[in-house]
Amino acid sequence: MLVSREPDLFRLAVTLNVGVPDAWAMLTSPAGLARWWGDHVTLDTFAGGQLREQWTEGDRTVTTVGQVVVCEPPHVIAFTWADDDWLVVTGVSWQLVSVADAPTPRCELHLEHRGWLALPDDRREMLMQAHIDGWSKHLARLAAVLHG
Repeated sequence: MLVSREPDLFRLAVTLNVGVPDAWAMLTSPAGLARWWGDHVTLDTFAGGQLREQWTEGDRTVTTVGQVVVCEPPHVIAFTWADDDWLVVTGVSWQLVSVADAPTPRCELHLEHRGWLALPDDRREMLMQAHIDGWSKHLARLAAVLHG
């Protein structure tokens, strides 16, 4: 799933056994998001829309917020990303690409999360790895839900 990792970004990719329109609906509709990411996430799918994820980590409630900066249905959505204790924002993009010559509709989801060099040196590696692990878990769940 991990495609590449650089000091300021990482990229993940997963193949989905549905076409781009169905994958887009799963990525962006409230019902779709709830199935693979959870009902604790909201995402407004228009430029200027809001992202919000809230979960519990130990005895602390963590809130991640962001703003949609690009929304080009059914292929690309990009948004800012910052946990509530971060002083900087990072950026996430999802891109859906059709798989050519597949016997049934299939597509790939390419995720890129960048902006890690803006985070404090003493936390950067831990936060980046935690997000690689978290996104990998979520994308595996997305693929499993779509593979049915």
